[in-house]
Amino acid sequence: MKKLNRVFFGTCLVIVSIVNIVVAGENNTKRSGKAQEAVKIKVSSWGPAQSDVQAAMLRVEKSRAVHNVLKNTKYRLISFDYIESGNEKFKSAQPPKDFKIIFYDYTNDRTFVAEGDFARTKIVTVREENFQPGVSNQELLEAFQLIKNDPELGELYKQNQLKIFEAMPPVSIQNGERLVNVGIKIGGENQIVGISFKNNRIVRYKGNAPLTSQATHDDCGINSANQGNTPNGTAGQYQLTISQNNSPLWEMLVIRPSASSGNSEERSGIEVRDVKYKGKSVLKRGHAPILNVQYEADACGPYRDWQYAEGFFNAPAEGASDPAPGIRILAAGQSAKTSLDSGIDSGNFAGVAVYTQNNETILVSEMDAGWYRYISEWRFANDGTIRPRYGFGATTNSCVCNEHNHNIYWRFDFDIVNSTNKIFQIERGRKFMKPVTS
Repeated sequence: MKKLNRVFFGTCLVIVSIVNIVVAGENNTKRSGKAQEAVKIKVSSWGPAQSDVQAAMLRVEKSRAVHNVLKNTKYRLISFDYIESGNEKFKSAQPPKDFKIIFYDYTNDRTFVAEGDFARTKIVTVREENFQPGVSNQELLEAFQLIKNDPELGELYKQNQLKIFEAMPPVSIQNGERLVNVGIKIGGENQIVGISFKNNRIVRYKGNAPLTSQATHDDCGINSANQGNTPNGTAGQYQLTISQNNSPLWEMLVIRPSASSGNSEERSGIEVRDVKYKGKSVLKRGHAPILNVQYEADACGPYRDWQYAEGFFNAPAEGASDPAPGIRILAAGQSAKTSLDSGIDSGNFAGVAVYTQNNETILVSEMDAGWYRYISEWRFANDGTIRPRYGFGATTNSCVCNEHNHNIYWRFDFDIVNSTNKIFQIERGRKFMKPVTS
């Protein structure tokens, strides 16, 4: 694990985590005399569409069960989550039939979880749970607007003397009340303030930041574009086939970060399931369900970060195809550029971009978590090599000027079709392959 300090964030952004996995079910070193055509990529939608999600949210919010617990309160729908079905080890993944929705009651500071099904065959149920949900995209947008409407801060914003940015931690609890944290910069002074939706007011913290954060005159990172990101639970699940010479090389189910599995407040970046190489099963599931940030001497944090809020990056639209919402197949010779490539926190696309480069098909997405920028990437080579990769960066703030470690925990559920197939791990910089035996 590589430490990132103010030098790295002040001058460049670096991808620091690479894991290589080779699928050795075929003789990958044997050269064929037949000319190899360029690969062809085919994508088709799988599972619920966004219209199904919107209809489910509307139906649940209007249900008697939700009305009974939230009537006469100020509340918000925070997130939508898919409940997995048909997840047996020896069966292919099945489209989710059920879902759950998280509501937050600002009046009484309570969290409610509602459950239902897409087919509308089950009665909507609601229960109160004792946890604090993550910040929603809508909360952030309204928090920014509340600052812009403030008589003092709003005037500074109009005069371009105030900048607004996402902050960490995303929420704080003060006297039992949920506060959504927002960073502001006036001149050379950084502050993190809490937004109370219960009372529509701005809360100032002692020391200009909540206890697990920091606001000083130091700045590190790239400028935030504040383009927004995808809401938790945005639909996007696809069957992807990569073919060459009219034969499939790779077949898999690809799930965009906003719909990926795991804790609904965290999720797990780009997720792949039921991966086959030349018709042979090799990987039941691959994703990264845990992402932590730890600072030296606990200067900030530690934080448990989320991987569902897809931010914008550059994926050329000209010549590309968008076969389903949230997925873009780039034209030959094109490549996607994230903030780690460009050093710019803006773009024209949010979702999963797919392109080919050096005999690999690459799946990439950029995600926002407060001021952090995370890159989830999978590379599937024509010779059977799988390269999952993860990148770490940040937009301007005080915390990341301190040395810290990003810890990403991968989960690989291998599904080798028979005993003659083998998996090897290749460590970067090493010449030998280490067998993965369990």
